[in-house]
Amino acid sequence: MIFPSAKIFLSKEVPKDDLISLDKSHWCELNQKRWIYAVDIYSFGEYLLPKLLFKGPFTLYKSEVKCLACYKMSPILAIEASGYVPIGGEDHDLALNIAFFLEGGIKDLRSKPVYLTNVEEYPPEFLKKIRMSSFLFRKYSLGEDNDYFANACMHCKAPIEDFNIFYEEDGPLARCNPSPARHGVVLNYETPIICEAQFA
Repeated sequence: MIFPSAKIFLSKEVPKDDLISLDKSHWCELNQKRWIYAVDIYSFGEYLLPKLLFKGPFTLYKSEVKCLACYKMSPILAIEASGYVPIGGEDHDLALNIAFFLEGGIKDLRSKPVYLTNVEEYPPEFLKKIRMSSFLFRKYSLGEDNDYFANACMHCKAPIEDFNIFYEEDGPLARCNPSPARHGVVLNYETPIICEAQFA
């Protein structure tokens, strides 16, 4: 496996009586989920749901948007991956599908830059790189069953939904009309990110 240390977050709770799975998995306070190393994925298919795999290199973009709460302009951040692939399946088949890309299939993914949006889980070491630019970038509850990492206004601290940044026609990072004020820097992080998320 090319990326045995990639972190994969479990989508389902591990029962207290599954001592082997509890011993092999780890709790992440930032994401409020258990995670495993990719090398152990073959034993955890039953605890996974379909995910997106994003490949590096990753670029951190900065721009600004008007806060809908206080109507002031606030800086925002976004992560752009160099490519992606949705990974589906159930139970052991899903584990095998994820492993396929981490064992070398990722090399055949064509380059297609996409922003990571509505991300439910980030590897802590990657999140640390983001939060070096904005400590307000954290997990927010933006509706029923809609918790994801998002920006917040630097003035009133209200969360800024990804929809307003990436999907509105006048959003600063909308693909149809990107802001000329955006600027990016490539992050020193090559490990794929496997998560429950969307993309733009």
